[in-house]
Amino acid sequence: LFFILCPKDTIQMDHAVDSDLQICEILMISRKPLDKRILIILLVIIAVSITIFVQYTFQSNIEIFQTVSDREKLKEKNTIVAYHMLFKKIEYLQPNIETKENRLPENLIIKVGNYTFERQSFELKEEGLYRFSLVGERNEQRIVYQENLDALLSGIAWIYSHGNSDNGKSTEEITKKSTKTKIFATCGGISNWIIEILNEKEVKSRVVSTLTLDKWNNYDNGHTMIEVYDEKLKKWVLYDLDNNRFFIHNNTRLSLLEFVDAVKENRYEFGYLSNDIELDISNFSSKSYDYSFVMEPMHSDEELLKKWYERVIQVPLIKEGEKNYFFDSENKELISKYSHRYQYLDENEFLAKFYPDSHSFNT
Repeated sequence: LFFILCPKDTIQMDHAVDSDLQICEILMISRKPLDKRILIILLVIIAVSITIFVQYTFQSNIEIFQTVSDREKLKEKNTIVAYHMLFKKIEYLQPNIETKENRLPENLIIKVGNYTFERQSFELKEEGLYRFSLVGERNEQRIVYQENLDALLSGIAWIYSHGNSDNGKSTEEITKKSTKTKIFATCGGISNWIIEILNEKEVKSRVVSTLTLDKWNNYDNGHTMIEVYDEKLKKWVLYDLDNNRFFIHNNTRLSLLEFVDAVKENRYEFGYLSNDIELDISNFSSKSYDYSFVMEPMHSDEELLKKWYERVIQVPLIKEGEKNYFFDSENKELISKYSHRYQYLDENEFLAKFYPDSHSFNT
């Protein structure tokens, strides 16, 4: 810089000229001295730029460390919320002691026990659904199940609501998601997942459905549910997890066939599995049409729900393999045209195949 800033004739050192030439050649700068003011301005700009760069880099590192530190402090300040949900009952839980042992398992369905969430220990002593939240940071939910089938189905009903966001996902994907958030799917789309859970727990179950004989539209011509064999009652019991309900008449739980008959005369009452929001009103659309607009009233009013059941609960079908079997001989040809998977059976053959232990379906 000395040789650039100073005129050649002011330099009082040996070999100054040669040094000046070498520097000018390297920098490709003319030997003619540059204006000192311009060079000073350039040097000031460079110095300021370097200062800003160093300061910004240092400040960024500080902010990164502060962000990590603040996040840890946030975890300490944020509220940990935990509660137990069974049927229509919701109970908030208090932690026992602070510990890092026996962390909450990754599986959706777990056993009764003491488990930790964010270093807080909670006693999960009853069956049903448990939810844990570090508000703003993390959510987890698990179903505690040992032998109470209704508690297991209640837990599933709390997790699942009618919608279509999760249609098309594999059972593995749905199970993984279900440990942290709700599942939104249509009745047909979710049935296989529910049956897989029940099969893993060695609960005898099957997918059942119904069709309407009324004029068809393009969105609402039937319904899919599940039947579970109740070992205590020694009979098949129908569950509609899409609407969080099972069905009762004369203090007896109804099977699919019993419910079809009961709907015709409106002689049934509801049993409840959960009290969750039954419909995904934020994202239930297809081809840009919002189906929640027309479905929400039915999911919000029991009389409208019963009216809807009158439409869709007309022809019972039971799935086995790739076929759905029915015995409505009067409408055999019409039903068979709906799908190649609909297979007709004689009524006696149907009953012997699917209800071998039952002799009467009138309750």
